[in-house]
Amino acid sequence: MLYLGKNKDDKHTYITEIIDNGETFSIKFADGTVYTGYESSEENLKTVIDIMELQAQEAKTDKMYFESKGAKTIISTLAGTTLAAWIIEELGANILNSTFEQIIITTGATIIAGLMTGSVFAYINAEKLKEIEKLELRDFMEEDLENISDYPHALLGVRKNLAEFIKNSENPFSIINTDQYTIEDLRKINKNISREKVYCKQLTKKETN
Repeated sequence: MLYLGKNKDDKHTYITEIIDNGETFSIKFADGTVYTGYESSEENLKTVIDIMELQAQEAKTDKMYFESKGAKTIISTLAGTTLAAWIIEELGANILNSTFEQIIITTGATIIAGLMTGSVFAYINAEKLKEIEKLELRDFMEEDLENISDYPHALLGVRKNLAEFIKNSENPFSIINTDQYTIEDLRKINKNISREKVYCKQLTKKETN
C-alpha cells in the first residue's frame, strides 16, 4: 500500500505492507521500519487489515486535499521559474555585479532546479491520487470482485502473473494485496465483467457429454 498520509509525521505508524513469512507475518511501516514475529492468525490479520482499511478510508476523504496540493505545486513551480526568467530580463548584468553570462548560468540553474523539485513533488502527489482512485474503484467493484469466479472472462487480457494470483488467492483484492494490481488492471477487469453481464450471461454454452 502506498503511503497516503498528508504529512510525514505519521510515517512511523502508517502500515504499508504485510510480509507473509508462513506461520508468522511482518508489518512494514512507511518510514521503513519492519516489525516481525506476528502469528498468522485470523484475528491478527483482521486487526491489521482493519487498520489499513481505515488508512484507505482517510485517504479517500483527503482526495480533494491532494488534488488542491497538486494544482498548487504546478502553480508555484511555474511562478518560481517565471520569476527567475524575469530577473534575467529586467535586471540584466547589474544584479550583484555579476556578468550577464554568470546571471544566465545561475538563474538557469535555479529554473532547472525549481522544475526538477516541482516535478518530483507533482509526481509523488499524482501517484497518491492514482492510488486513491484505485481504492475507490476497488470499493465500487467490491461485489463483482468478491464473486469474480462467476465471470469466466473477467481476467481476459490481464497480466498472467496477476491472473494466477487472483485465481489462487483466497481474498486477492484485500487491502493487504493492493500492490499486486494497478488501477489499469481493475479497469480491464471491470470492463470484462460489465461486458459479460450484458452479453455472455444471455448466452448458453454447448453441453458436453
